[in-house]
Amino acid sequence: MIKIRIFFRIIVSCSINNGVITKKNHIEKSIEYVHKKLLKFVSIFYKLRHKVNPQILQTVYFSFIHPHLLYGIEVYANTKKSFLKGLMILNNRILRILQQETPRTHTVELYKKYNTLTIPDIHDYTSYVI
Repeated sequence: MIKIRIFFRIIVSCSINNGVITKKNHIEKSIEYVHKKLLKFVSIFYKLRHKVNPQILQTVYFSFIHPHLLYGIEVYANTKKSFLKGLMILNNRILRILQQETPRTHTVELYKKYNTLTIPDIHDYTSYVI
């Protein structure tokens, strides 16, 4: 029997086999959970980007998006880059929306402008700091 539990927003499954409890991290489900959370902000940011100044948009990014990326990154980003691809594309899309850039703008410029790191780089940084 497998039960999926969300423990502090990190998805863990507990299975009981012959009286032995085993726990496994569901990395893909954790990434999907973060992706769904961030996807809700896209339409809001499209409407907001022409109504407030760029400094406020940067504050909005670091208030609503960045904390979701940081929380549990040691667990969900410790995987193949292919699992993180959708989340990285969504983060790039959000940065383009907030910075009012075209879809062909290089991502390095987006991250430099907001003085932040890509998801794999955030993972590496937090791993080294810990």
